Amino acid sequence: MISEILKNSLPSYEVTLPITKKKHKFRPMTVKEEKILLLAQRSESLREMASAMVQIIKNCYEDLKTPEKLSIADAEKAFLALRGKSMGEESTFTIRCPETGEVINIKVNLETFDIEKKNIKDGKIKLTDEMLVVVTEPTMEYLLQNEKSESDEMRNLFKNCFVELQTADNVYVKDQLTEKDLDEFYDYMTPLQLKMFSDYIESIPRVKKTIKYHTKDGIDRQFSLFGIDSFFGYASAT
Repeated sequence: MISEILKNSLPSYEVTLPITKKKHKFRPMTVKEEKILLLAQRSESLREMASAMVQIIKNCYEDLKTPEKLSIADAEKAFLALRGKSMGEESTFTIRCPETGEVINIKVNLETFDIEKKNIKDGKIKLTDEMLVVVTEPTMEYLLQNEKSESDEMRNLFKNCFVELQTADNVYVKDQLTEKDLDEFYDYMTPLQLKMFSDYIESIPRVKKTIKYHTKDGIDRQFSLFGIDSFFGYASAT
């Protein structure tokens, strides 16, 4: 009973997600969500981090009750906005420079993370003159179902992104198909057809922040923070 009094006193914030362009309201994280976050950080598992992100978004956003259906970029932005308002907009990220081995600590304002400026390719891929496959951005379900180390990442991406197959005679939507159907369809794609899908995936923008840093050898370098593992306190160097 008294917990509801405290819960109702929490401030409300708003963020616009980059892919859907929709505004959503959220409350800050509480001790309950912070515990979920810390356990996921310790696991160092991408799947566990994705699961924690989904649960925290579901708890804290008013109208995002199925965050696993969000595109990865929208979920990343929703999480960063939430983390910034809950724990402070400045966060310290630690990387090890791939060139010198130095450990670099740097403070970054989470509000400065933004969507990459990319020209996303059309999600309608013409496989033949009479066959068109429609795909969409990968969702959080992809990360929940697959570990980063899995060998057939492109297959899993294709199955997650598949929307429908259009032929001269029929339309086959994902809900009508089994996982076996999608696996077999993937296996019969040619390398050129698969490359068209791969090019589409490469064109999808990410929530990203590129930061310059200076190493002891006197060289200015840079790295990019992107991806769920980065947002949980790690960094991807470039």
